[in-house]
Amino acid sequence: MPPFRTLADCLHYLSEFTNYERMTDFRYSRDTFNLDPVREVLRALGDPHERQPLVHVAGTKGKGAVCTFVASVLRAAGHRVGLFSKPHLLKLNERLSINGQDIPDDRFVELMNLLHPHLEGQRAAGSGLTFFDLIVVMALTYFAHEQVDTVVLEVGFGGRLDSTNVVVPAVSVITSIGFDHTQILGDTLAMIAAEKAGIIKPGVPVVSGEGAPEPAEVIEQAAADAHSPLFVRGRDYQLLEAADRETFGVRTWRQEPRDLTVPLLGAHQRRNAAVAVAALEAFRETTGCQVEERHVREGLASARLPGRIEVVSEQPTIILDVAHNPSSLQALREVLESRYLAKRVVLLLGMAEDKDLEGNLREVLPVASAAVFTGTGHPRGVAPERLRELGRDARPDLPSEVVPSIQAAVERALALAGPAGVVCVTGSFYLVGEVVRLRQQGTGS
Repeated sequence: MPPFRTLADCLHYLSEFTNYERMTDFRYSRDTFNLDPVREVLRALGDPHERQPLVHVAGTKGKGAVCTFVASVLRAAGHRVGLFSKPHLLKLNERLSINGQDIPDDRFVELMNLLHPHLEGQRAAGSGLTFFDLIVVMALTYFAHEQVDTVVLEVGFGGRLDSTNVVVPAVSVITSIGFDHTQILGDTLAMIAAEKAGIIKPGVPVVSGEGAPEPAEVIEQAAADAHSPLFVRGRDYQLLEAADRETFGVRTWRQEPRDLTVPLLGAHQRRNAAVAVAALEAFRETTGCQVEERHVREGLASARLPGRIEVVSEQPTIILDVAHNPSSLQALREVLESRYLAKRVVLLLGMAEDKDLEGNLREVLPVASAAVFTGTGHPRGVAPERLRELGRDARPDLPSEVVPSIQAAVERALALAGPAGVVCVTGSFYLVGEVVRLRQQGTGS
């Protein structure tokens, strides 16, 4: 009898593995983040990660959007695309999708039964995978078994020591560099860039969306050391803003698609789309795949990415955004200021312990009429009382409340905003996921 019969069986087993997503205190080193066990299991499975061309995407922010844009354009071009992303909002299955469809529960169970003897063998030898290692191996195996045409792979954490860094892609992408996980990746942009640039492989083209001199120099040197062609935003490709600000174009080293649109709000998403277009250009040159301008236009316009400045209700306006670092929250604030300045904006905030709490609050609180601080439903969540104290330091005049229960916090934020106001839920993937769950259950308005 197979060890797993249901998804619940699988999730229970997965809970036994070290999960750094649920921890704040760990050592970041090759000993802790050892990729050799990942390679060993993949080798035993026939190296599934070597069967399809891949696009490998790292970055402080924007990597989820770039992955989604690339996958959507390739789908529009007729490709069957496997997309690995993290974290999930509601269900672990969301991390593994093919052409927009999450892995079904029965396939998840099948794959876990396939992996089980390899996992147990490693555990017995004292060199087992981590939770994230296992999900990466599962994703690469799933995509190989399903014979997808292309895999789009989002880095989980950093880059150099990330579980996804066992692949040799057709193109590597670094979206942007900003301050996040500074206690682990480093407290300068150069140090963080070095970790992200760790995904660069010898001879593999690199597309960079980073323009700030300090991190850009690190990426350029890493590409030069690897003898990898480097395509940089502003030098090798440009975002072309249209006068109406509703459409845009991208000029690459080979083409210039115009009249492009994306359904995601914010100027930063147009910048992400430009990175995706450049990545597709490099991918096309490396693999010979056919991606035409009409595919770019259709794929960008049809891309969907829940929880990224997502308007889920109009009266009252409810916005969900998983922004959790200062640069992402700055992008959110700019959208709120440009679209909702005349309205009463109530922020519903929860954050994780390992984030730049003061920096996050300084970025987002200026746009608020009031704030409600709550939990995240996750072990790494910061006590809302502490967040409120930090919020008072950042903006002493802002009316704020602490409501630990997420459901009660949603109700209180809606009451404070009123039917004509705006409630914006932000600060954490986990908080947004809990609010989505409540809304599906009919208890989160």
